[in-house]
Amino acid sequence: MTRQEMIVRYLGPVLAVPLGLGLGFGSGCGKSKTTSASTSPPAASKPRPRSDASAIQTVFADFTDAVSNNDGQRAVQYVDAKTLRTYEELAYLARMADRSALLSQSTARQVMVILIRQSFDRFQLRALDGAGLYAKMVDEDAFMAMAFENVALGPVTVEGDKAKAVVTKVDGDPADKAEVEFVREGVWKLDLSGALRALEADLADMPSEPDARMEAVLDLVGDMLGTRPRASLYDGPR
Repeated sequence: MTRQEMIVRYLGPVLAVPLGLGLGFGSGCGKSKTTSASTSPPAASKPRPRSDASAIQTVFADFTDAVSNNDGQRAVQYVDAKTLRTYEELAYLARMADRSALLSQSTARQVMVILIRQSFDRFQLRALDGAGLYAKMVDEDAFMAMAFENVALGPVTVEGDKAKAVVTKVDGDPADKAEVEFVREGVWKLDLSGALRALEADLADMPSEPDARMEAVLDLVGDMLGTRPRASLYDGPR
């Protein structure tokens, strides 16, 4: 599996990263007010599921429908607080981290921050908290709609307030799969924070020397986007 395939596998279908798209949100420029997507539970439009497993299947189906239709405000309602804290941390790093601070982060976080900085300028980042960042990524990322076409959630294993299942592509390569976790926060929600840890494990062979790793991250993001980001993005947002 190439590094680009790793990004697509872990960050495309799971974390809704804007792959390959030079995003621009002109309407947010110059505003300093933080934008936050609603994270209240979605309105109950369906009969109450009869079991935790069926409830999780319903949540996953509703989430994938929202992402496939680039509906970030709806998708973020199905994501747990831990995932949104991860996005809050990434948004903060994208806004504030200088080169030294960013180089001290894990390889996966460096990849994420450079992707975010390539997609949002400093004015847009000021207007986004974690939930807002996640919602904007889902709103604008056409790749996500393709990533969630013909996916299926396998059997659900429930242990107390946590659960997990494997996501696969229907009629796809059986090896092309990823485990998704769920937590009960009043209602079942997706815990997508583990994808970053999985990506980090697969990027373990990246150079350990900071400057060499920076160049490797820029090369990797360049392969994904078709244009190598400027090294100055390590110094701060554009």
